[in-house]
Amino acid sequence: MRNGRMLAEDTPSNLLSTFNCTLLEDVTLKLCRADESSNKNVTDIISACNQKVKNFKFKSSWKETIESTVAKHQGIPVGLFKRSTEFDNTNTGDVEITRKMSNISKTSRLNDIYHNLRKVQGITMVQALNVLRQKIFLAFFLLLPTIQGSCMFNTMGWKPREMNIGVVNEEVLNWTSLCSAEHFLKDSCDLTFLSCKYLQEIEIPMNSVKQARIKVYDGDLKEYVASLFMLQDFLESYGAFLERLAESCQMNGIIAKIPIEFKTPVYGSLDDSYTEFMVPGIIFCFSFMLTSSITAILYITDRENGTLLRGQVAGLKTMHILLGYITTQGLLGILQIVLWSMTCYIWLGYSVRGPIWLYFLICLLVCICAIAFGLLLGIVCSDSVQAMVIQIFLGLFIFLYGGFIFAGATWPLEAFPTFARYIGYFVPITLPTLSIRSVVVRGLTLTHPLVWPGVVSIITWILVLVLCLTVIIPN
Repeated sequence: MRNGRMLAEDTPSNLLSTFNCTLLEDVTLKLCRADESSNKNVTDIISACNQKVKNFKFKSSWKETIESTVAKHQGIPVGLFKRSTEFDNTNTGDVEITRKMSNISKTSRLNDIYHNLRKVQGITMVQALNVLRQKIFLAFFLLLPTIQGSCMFNTMGWKPREMNIGVVNEEVLNWTSLCSAEHFLKDSCDLTFLSCKYLQEIEIPMNSVKQARIKVYDGDLKEYVASLFMLQDFLESYGAFLERLAESCQMNGIIAKIPIEFKTPVYGSLDDSYTEFMVPGIIFCFSFMLTSSITAILYITDRENGTLLRGQVAGLKTMHILLGYITTQGLLGILQIVLWSMTCYIWLGYSVRGPIWLYFLICLLVCICAIAFGLLLGIVCSDSVQAMVIQIFLGLFIFLYGGFIFAGATWPLEAFPTFARYIGYFVPITLPTLSIRSVVVRGLTLTHPLVWPGVVSIITWILVLVLCLTVIIPN
């Protein structure tokens, strides 16, 4: 049966021999295609009738006339019928054939849309049931980005603390004991032994002079990032020392400050950490790699089990398959982003300053792009082992290194050489990373020049991948 109509009724063996097939699914496919072609022929006939049918009126040679005569003495009307020799000129109304034909065409189009949606719903339910049966896999898929992001958020980008430094003070013989004398107080206007007053502004451990000389002579600035934080603390403490010294000498402390004043920034704050810069790009890298890998494995598994072949025999087309995978994996990707965002907001205090709908829109587009790439990878690979090997290669050398380096996840693109910067623009997650960073940190909207190029870029990638899939899947 199809659409409530009986297409064929016979024993399976007779159907197979009649249609010269080896599978009943092939018989069903041929019957459905024949039914579609017959429906198309009926539609063509209806359209031809719509062009030829003219409005007409039914003519009658009989005419009912009612002549009422009122008997004044009785008051009873009398109806009379008589033969008319003329055509009936009364307008009986246009025939509703055209309107009925148009209603049939509209109903046919609505039925097509309904059946296409039902096909997408069917393959989506199949994919969802396959995922729900694998509870460990589902938990791993949903929680891994959250765990990775939480570990990264708590370990990377923060200011170093409790770092040991070596101090050599040649102004006094033993600065650890002499600098604690009462005449070296901070509030005095004594300009001798200023090193002791400066050392009181910073907290320094009691290391030996030998260790200090080793640090100074070797020039131990190998830890570049940590050294930057140390130099920043030294400069800030030196500024505080000069300001306090000027105030102790009855001078205005402003003259000791540098002639540049850093006010509250328009976007972000002066206390923002390097972590907020790295979080969006790294999360996109892990999410893209994980989603594309799992989509490729699911596609290969369905192909090996024969699920896709049976679906195509039953009438599924390329767009039905794509929409089914995108719906299932897209919902899982949204759950990933929701869990990660809730963890960042509740536990880590990382909030979105821009429109929340734009934040989820960019994340959803990145997930869809990863799904399309995973489907393309699943089509190219012959089995799941080959897909895993290729995905590991792509994940390590393209998405991990390429995402971290060329996508600007760990360092600004402005610091790249020109050729490396243009290479980075061709990585799918580069411009979306810049967009979502502007939404999260700066609070920008979709119309800003730093946001909309990322949305356009990821949509372009999706269209290119979907076009490749529509060409490759039927073959």
